[in-house]
Amino acid sequence: MVIFVVRLAKFGAESLNKTVEQIMSRSPKNYADSTFLGKAEEMMKALHIHSLVALDEHGKVSGLMEFELVASIFEMSTSSLKR
Repeated sequence: MVIFVVRLAKFGAESLNKTVEQIMSRSPKNYADSTFLGKAEEMMKALHIHSLVALDEHGKVSGLMEFELVASIFEMSTSSLKR
C-alpha cells in the first residue's frame, strides 16, 4: 500500500490509468524473516524506503514490513520502559 501511494504521487492522476505492472517496483528490497526488527529498521532508514519484503529460508515471500509498523513498535517499547 505504501509503495502504491508513493508511486501514485510520483505519476499523478495518470497512474490510475496504468496497470499494476507498469507502476510496481521490479526489485523490491528484501530481508530474511529471521532478521531482528532493529536491523530491518536500520535497513529501511539507510535505503530511504518505507517497506521491506520478508523472505523465508526458501526465498519465498513470507510478509511485508512497513516502517510505520516498526516505528510504532519501537515507540510502544520505549514508552513502556519509561514507566
